[in-house]
Amino acid sequence: MSKVLSVENGNYIIKVEQGQNIILDTSRSSDNLSGYVIVNGGLQVKGETTTVTSVNTEIEDNILVVNKYITDNPPEGIFDGEAGLEVDRGTASDVRIVYDESINSLGAQTVDGMWSFRRSNTTLPQPIYIGGIKCNGTLFIDVNSQVISVSGNTAYEKNVFRYHPLGYLEADAQGSVTIDDDHIPNAKAVRDYVTWAFTNTGSGKKLNTFDTSIELFDYQLDQELSRIEFKVDDTLKSTFFIDKVEIENIEIIDNEIRSLTSNLELSAPSTGSVRVKDVLELLPPPYENDPNLIPNFPVAGIKLYTNAPSYGNSGLYFVNENDYNDELISKNRSILYSMIFWGINYMAIKTYRLRNENMTILEPPAGKQYAITTMMIVNNSSTNMSYFDMHFVPNGDPVSDGTPGNGSTLAIKNLELSPEETFTFDTEKIILDEGDRVVIFSQPGVDDDPDLPIGNAILTNLGVVISYLEV
Repeated sequence: MSKVLSVENGNYIIKVEQGQNIILDTSRSSDNLSGYVIVNGGLQVKGETTTVTSVNTEIEDNILVVNKYITDNPPEGIFDGEAGLEVDRGTASDVRIVYDESINSLGAQTVDGMWSFRRSNTTLPQPIYIGGIKCNGTLFIDVNSQVISVSGNTAYEKNVFRYHPLGYLEADAQGSVTIDDDHIPNAKAVRDYVTWAFTNTGSGKKLNTFDTSIELFDYQLDQELSRIEFKVDDTLKSTFFIDKVEIENIEIIDNEIRSLTSNLELSAPSTGSVRVKDVLELLPPPYENDPNLIPNFPVAGIKLYTNAPSYGNSGLYFVNENDYNDELISKNRSILYSMIFWGINYMAIKTYRLRNENMTILEPPAGKQYAITTMMIVNNSSTNMSYFDMHFVPNGDPVSDGTPGNGSTLAIKNLELSPEETFTFDTEKIILDEGDRVVIFSQPGVDDDPDLPIGNAILTNLGVVISYLEV
């Protein structure tokens, strides 16, 4: 039978001896605990410990507040910079889910604390088992200088890329090895992909930007000739083979450069010249794919080539744009032929020791013509430099001094000869008529012999040898 205790005014207080208990018993001390203690109104429990031993606890409130009534300076042992829930695991270590105020950074960001899953009274973190993570912005992951690992998963990479049963990547019918574009690969998947890319069609075999590319071919992969192709705007510009290089229409094999089409042209811009800084060697015909012993004549200009020496004794031939072919004649042969065809009367050689005055060393007499072949001027001193001037003076003209308005007979001015040096002047085409003169002036040297004067002149260190033909 129900009983009602009603207090109309004021509080209802039940007191027992200090340290004793107030027991509300709905079971009459039996094991049947199916009854309830119902509190109509709020329940405030004071004390250091509240213990609930019920098996099933149901709370209608959707927010549970812990760490309530904490001020800026909480009492020690209640706050300690963290708050949350602890799970009692019997003889095993208890674990906690707490909000830890001491964790104040996430990568480069500053935070006001962070949720932590760890063992009780330690900082040892505990793993979590979840079905997903959703973030309303950038997801930061701070591993404290460690790594993100999928260790423990069997062949994780096979969930990212398509693999052949033998363990290497294998593309599908569309040429793709990716299972899902949103899957994150592990290190092994990346390594396997790079290996696949560099041995199959893909970014490893071809590097390109739009239609400019570098592409690799290898016989071991596709039975094509091994090579590297360079294309600009989808136009092949260069190809590297194992034994040669092709650039445009130029082919380089070892130390040989050849044209793949017709002419091989060398040019220098503007007033520049094509220079050969070594001996230029011409090989005789026939040449590769060209059996002709005489080349075709050029559209313009001249072609030089070599062949067996003939009457010119040089072996150097030319063919010009008029289709005229001939051999360049050597110096000795030209002198011989000139003696035969010019009507040479005789050939002579004269020698002189030069003086420090204008000295005529050759002058044809009346009715004669001399063709000068060679002049050699030697410095006989073993220690000192010497200098000389050379004039070619027409019949009846004075020797000029080179000043403006005084004519010009000067051919060589103040030429310096080192000790024991010889200057050779080849003059095969200079012909002197009667009265024309060759005049040389030698500057006196330090060790000239002043004791052998010729008039007012002094013999110098220089000597001259001149050879000429009478024509």
